[in-house]
Amino acid sequence: MSAKDVLSNFYPCELDICGVNHKSAEHAFQYIKAVRCGDLEAANTIKEADTALSALRFGKKVKVNQQWESTKAEVMQDILENKCVQVPMFQEKLRTSKQSTIFVEATFNDEWGSGLDRQGTLNTKPEHWPGSNKLGLLLKKIAKKVRKRKLSDSVNRKQRNSNRDQSRQLNIVQMLKQLRTASDSDVSGCNPDSDSSSDEGK
Repeated sequence: MSAKDVLSNFYPCELDICGVNHKSAEHAFQYIKAVRCGDLEAANTIKEADTALSALRFGKKVKVNQQWESTKAEVMQDILENKCVQVPMFQEKLRTSKQSTIFVEATFNDEWGSGLDRQGTLNTKPEHWPGSNKLGLLLKKIAKKVRKRKLSDSVNRKQRNSNRDQSRQLNIVQMLKQLRTASDSDVSGCNPDSDSSSDEGK
């Protein structure tokens, strides 16, 4: 994924994470890392970085602790889910992706990416990638949630329409019953077989 791809963490977009505005998902991730590791100076530098690549480079200088190592995947997922809500194009790309789609960050990053460059990633089977591709797996997980939510919305919409149609049909049935009752009442009032005699001719 290149920086021009909305799925990339380098894609420029406005993100509000816990009240702090960021220029990209990468800015947000590196900023939170610096804050949680107690390097507020680095956090401010990352926040003001012009590009996501600069934010990454500043973030790499932060000395991380064990707490960060154990929570960073959760932080990344939270950022991506926020991006899904705040960047419609990102959500739409995930929603319209096929279930068989393989998301991958084609970089030499062995943790978040395939561990290979773009050409190497394309020419190598996923099971043979040296990298863990954690970012790609998170995108796949969120895409599944987005598609399921849309499916759920569609099912609920159909159910509401069905209930509305049933209600409308019930109203029609009740109306017909009322009309029949009124009609029967009118007919009984002028029943020629009625025992009551007419005053006419007396």
